[in-house]
Amino acid sequence: MAKEISIVLNQKIYIKDDVIISALGFSTEENIQQISKGISAIKKHGIGSKAYYTSIIEEELINQQFQKIGDINAFTKLEKILLLATQQLFDKNPDIDKNTLEMVIASTKGNIYLLGENHDFSEERVLLSALSEILQIFFGLKHQPVVVSNACVSSGLAISVARQLLQKETTENVMVLGGDLVSEFVLSGFDSFQALAEGICRPYDKDRSGINIGEAVAGMLLSKQPIKGINTAILAEANVNDANHISGPSRTGEGLYLSVKKVIALAQKTTKDIDYISAHGTATLFNDQMESVAFNRLEMQDVPLNSLKAYFGHTLGAATLLETIVANYSLKNNMIFSSMGLQALDSNIQLNVVKATINKELKTILKTASGFGGSNFAMLLQKEMY
Repeated sequence: MAKEISIVLNQKIYIKDDVIISALGFSTEENIQQISKGISAIKKHGIGSKAYYTSIIEEELINQQFQKIGDINAFTKLEKILLLATQQLFDKNPDIDKNTLEMVIASTKGNIYLLGENHDFSEERVLLSALSEILQIFFGLKHQPVVVSNACVSSGLAISVARQLLQKETTENVMVLGGDLVSEFVLSGFDSFQALAEGICRPYDKDRSGINIGEAVAGMLLSKQPIKGINTAILAEANVNDANHISGPSRTGEGLYLSVKKVIALAQKTTKDIDYISAHGTATLFNDQMESVAFNRLEMQDVPLNSLKAYFGHTLGAATLLETIVANYSLKNNMIFSSMGLQALDSNIQLNVVKATINKELKTILKTASGFGGSNFAMLLQKEMY
């Protein structure tokens, strides 16, 4: 039986700012510019004894940026990217009070790549809790960041945790970060499933053959208060675990179906209110088919939908947050990016997948994600003017 977890708030929360660091750029603006041009971060890289199509951020570029704020040898690659993303949010929002700020960090694997490499870091650096301690000390935060790790829905659940933290009277802002790196350990796991694409992935396409793994860090500043002008309110989130299989999605799309159904009810909306779906779309045979089943059960098969995986790869713990930031850009600018890689829709997938970037009036959008262990996540965003 599927287990439902729902977060209900007495007030809306708002996206105040965001940042993306990926192989496409070191800011949200740079990343948006690249995907607007139809550029993918995915390239062929030699990792270990094999070559994989993946997106990797050049460490030399990271160090060029990081040396402005810290010692490049004192932190791991993931830590440096997380610290750079956090620094950007602080720089753009100098009024943030570090004594009241709460932080949530999402990652599926953290520094796990350290297990297979020679390095000078302590064994404890592999622990996810180490990320929390490092960010707290580096920025002098009063509250230790919360760490969330739940497969590919991790950063979605981090937003739900942030929502709960914003219920505290003393908390005005919560910073949410999500990040993961490409490593031989992670790639070998997906390779054992024969789930990796030989080329740039093609979500929902009849010839799709699997996913690309990518690395990125995404950050979002959430607030109780809207700003003057156009705002994005996060109306509600829902997480339903159908416990179908440790790695395989439900053939009936049960968890995703229930997640979307629940979040729409929580927000007091209907499926007809949804203008656009930013879907998970990994380009594996089973995931994309599952999504089609779930959205058809919800009678949402005609809602414009896309996947961003062919631009960034599947960025694991960063994926939901990163894709929400891009979806928020779409919401504010009344446009939907093409679902890169789609050439011919699979005849078994009955969805309105956006093949070429379109302009469309948007007010309410749905972000979904699914992950190992039967985890599923859905969230509603709404554009508002103040």
